[in-house]
Amino acid sequence: MLNRARMSAGFPRERGADMLTKHSFRVLGGLLILLLIATVASAQKGYPKYDPAAEVKIKGEVQELKTHHTESGDNLHLIVKDGDKLYEVCLCPAEFLKSMDADFAKGDKLEITGSKAKMEDADVILAREIVKGDNTLVIRDKDGVPVWTWMMKKG
Repeated sequence: MLNRARMSAGFPRERGADMLTKHSFRVLGGLLILLLIATVASAQKGYPKYDPAAEVKIKGEVQELKTHHTESGDNLHLIVKDGDKLYEVCLCPAEFLKSMDADFAKGDKLEITGSKAKMEDADVILAREIVKGDNTLVIRDKDGVPVWTWMMKKG
């Protein structure tokens, strides 16, 4: 009799199971969207946007090479001494630098154009252009768009 009452009221047992499944998919979909938003937000927090208005030039000597490990790969950073100040300079993905047949070593004298920024509560310079001797390596265009993204689109 209970089943007849449910069926006569328009709520068969199978329909309730279907509604539960649809609800589960909605909840799961919502959680996936929140996860995607959190991932994008954390990626933006990790690497700041280039600001042409905050552009500076420094001349200095490489003190240290660092590799910054991320989910998308290894990014190279330099610690450069200009006078009595040390700067952390964010370059580009290691693969891009390798493809450009460029390398840096402790003691290299460089002229760097880049944008001052904050990354993980530290002051950094996002490099746009690096001059080493007679060679110039362009890492970002004049608006700060990374050149390596052009290469990824072509490949």
